[in-house]
Amino acid sequence: QGDLGPNYMASFSARGPTADGRTKPDVIAPGYMINSAISDPSSPTNCAFAKWAGTSMAAPVVAGTAAIIRQYFVEGWYPGGFRGSGDGFVPSGSLMKAVLMNGGQLMRGVQRVPNGQIVQSTEFYDNSQGMGSINLMASLPLFRHNQINALVINNDEITRRATHTFDLDVTKCPSGSKSFLSVTLAWYDPVPISGCVNCLVNNLDLQVVLPNGVTHHPNGRTLPDQKNNAERVRLTTSQLGRYRVVVSASNLGTQSQRYSLIATGCFNFDSNLPTQKNERT
Repeated sequence: QGDLGPNYMASFSARGPTADGRTKPDVIAPGYMINSAISDPSSPTNCAFAKWAGTSMAAPVVAGTAAIIRQYFVEGWYPGGFRGSGDGFVPSGSLMKAVLMNGGQLMRGVQRVPNGQIVQSTEFYDNSQGMGSINLMASLPLFRHNQINALVINNDEITRRATHTFDLDVTKCPSGSKSFLSVTLAWYDPVPISGCVNCLVNNLDLQVVLPNGVTHHPNGRTLPDQKNNAERVRLTTSQLGRYRVVVSASNLGTQSQRYSLIATGCFNFDSNLPTQKNERT
C-alpha cells in the first residue's frame, strides 16, 4: 500500500562503492514483490507461488536477461533485429555485460517499502543505481518492436597506448522515438594485488566526439574515468552527422587488453569497414 512502483528503488537495496572507490552497482533489476516459486506441501504438486524480495529475486532477472542476450547473438539476430539477419557468434561475457549496462533506465529515487516514502534522490552513475535498471527493449534492435540500430564489438584486443575509432553517421530518429546515442565499453580487468588502493590494472578510456568537435567523457564525468572498468556515454543527438567513438588504451599494466563495446541509437555505419586502429609502440 502506497508503494511508488518500479521506477523507484527499494530502500533495502545494497549500495556501493567498493573499498577502492569503484562505482557499484553496475546495474539494478526488479527485486521487490516478485512472484517466486515456493514449496507447498498442501498442493498436489508441492508447488506454489509467493511474493518475495531481495537479491534472490533481482539476480535471476539479470541472469535470465543475460541468457536472452546470448541467444540473440548466437542465433544471428544482430544486426537486423530478427533471427538469421546476421552470422551468429558466441558473445563474450564482457559484451553481455556491456549490453546490460547500455540500456539501463534512470530510476527516479529511493523509496521506503512498503509505505512508498521517498528517502533519497538518485541519478545515473551514483552508488545507488549505477547505470540504471536493465531494459532489453532499450538495449538491442528488435525488428518492428523498436527503432534503434546497434554497433557491436565483441572481445577485441587493444595494445598498450593504442586507439580504436568507430564512426557513426547519426540520423534523425523516426517520429515518436527519442533521439539519443548510448555507447558502453566493458572489459575484464586483471586481478590486482591484495590490499590495493587504486585497483584498476588496465585503464581503457571511452570518448565520443560530436560533429562540432566537442568531446564527451563517460559516466557523467568531464574527464576520463580512471577508476572503473565499465564506462558509458549517453547523450541526446540534437546534432546530426558523424560521431566518432574512441577507445584508447591509455595506461595498461599488461601488453594488451580485450574489451567489448556496444553503441545504440539512430545511426548508420559501414559494417564492412575494419575498425580504425592506431597501434603505437
